[in-house]
Formats: sequence, C-alpha cells, structure tokens
Amino acid sequence: MEAVNWFRRSLIFIVACLHVLKMSAGEVNMVAIQSELRSMLEENNIPDGLSGVVGALESSLHLLNCLPRHKVGNCYHPNDFCEIDIKDFTLQAKLTICKNPWTLRIDFKLPEDLKKRVPGVLRRLTFINTEPIILTLDNNNVDGVSTLTSNSRIATAGLNIFGFNINAAKAYFNFNLFVRWDCTKPSNNNMKRLQYNTAYNDGKPGNDMNKLYYKLKIDYEIKTKRFPCFCYRCKRCETIVDKQDHFAEGPESCKLG
Repeated sequence: MEAVNWFRRSLIFIVACLHVLKMSAGEVNMVAIQSELRSMLEENNIPDGLSGVVGALESSLHLLNCLPRHKVGNCYHPNDFCEIDIKDFTLQAKLTICKNPWTLRIDFKLPEDLKKRVPGVLRRLTFINTEPIILTLDNNNVDGVSTLTSNSRIATAGLNIFGFNINAAKAYFNFNLFVRWDCTKPSNNNMKRLQYNTAYNDGKPGNDMNKLYYKLKIDYEIKTKRFPCFCYRCKRCETIVDKQDHFAEGPESCKLG
C-alpha cells in the first residue's frame, strides 16, 4: 500500500505543474512577444498564432524564461532544464519548439531525491519513467485563431523485478487551448468575426469585443493497476483547469463589430 501511495504522489508531482495555469493572467505585449521569439529562435517568419499561444501561456506560466536558443534542424532546443516555481516546490522542465509543423515539446525532470521517499527495500526496485508532452499548433491565419492540443501518457511507475518492469500506475494528460489572437479577422466574414469577438466576457462592465483571449481546459488521469483483474482504474481523474481569460487587447475598431 505504501508503494502504491508513493507511485500516486510521484505522478501527481509531474502533473502538478499544470495547476500553475490557474493563476490570474496579466497583460502581455504581443509585439514584444513576437520580437523575442524572432530573436531567440533566429526566425523572421514567426506565425501570429504561435505568438498568440506563447502570449497566452506567458501570462500564466512566464514561459519566456524557458524559451530554447539552440537550433538543430527544424527544432530549437534549450541548453538545460528551466526552473519553474510552483507553490511549495520547483519543477524542472525543458521546452523544445519545432517548426514544419509548429509543435511544442515539454520534458520533465523529477527531483533527484524523489526515490529516497520510497519505503525500505522497494527503493532499489522502483522505477518511474516520464514521457514528454507534445503540443501541436493548429494555426488559422484567416480567422485569427489557434489551438494547441495534446492527448498522451506522460508517466509510468512500477517495480523492476529480475529485469522485468511491472507497471503499477500511469498518468495521462489532456490539454486543449484555444487562442483568439486577432480580433480583426476574418476580414471577409462579419458574422463569423462577431461570433469570435463575442465569445469572451470577463464579467466586468464594458465592451470585451477587442480582447485577445484564450480558453483552456486541462484534464489528467492517474490510474493504478487493480488486482486480480490486472486492469487499470482511475485513482485520481479530474479536470484541473477549465478557465478563460484575456492576455492583451486589439484595436478599438473591433468593439464596433
């Protein structure tokens, strides 16, 4: 039972970084974001959608501190892991950005002393393997919107007995981000533009139709193996983020419809 509880706590640590996205968003300078991306990635042709996605994440996660700088082929890699402070601990993460198509990859590094928390003799037998989160950018330049999605397993934990891995727990991650980064589009479809611009309301008095906003939903599942069926059942499955917020403002003309 102690081993299973440790597996669960270890997997929760991996997905705990997602809770940081519950923080209140602040205003982001989109021109500065795009300029920073061009400089760091040595790429002049940065899609507006990528700038919008990074702007939305920067407002909550301060992602610019972790942007990669080393180019290999179509990908930009960081020199090392980046520290992200999350409440009572620091998460080690590595962000990689690739183009053709544009994707974001996040690798995690567990604390070196994590296995020391495993009780007794199980410590030498325990393994926990993390897998990267791959986020694919779907950029719609005509409508001025982008989506960033992922649906993948991010960790597996268990025991290694006589060279054979026996899985005991798995963690899955579902990430869905919608970003409205240009309130002037589509320029040839007034009705569709109005639908996008009226889909966000910050709940405060005033016109929100020029707000550049995002809608984010994150689900995760921690499943443990049950006996005697050897099947996986949810130990902790929930939606940890379901929110919308704005990160910048577009032209005042967007308020007119």
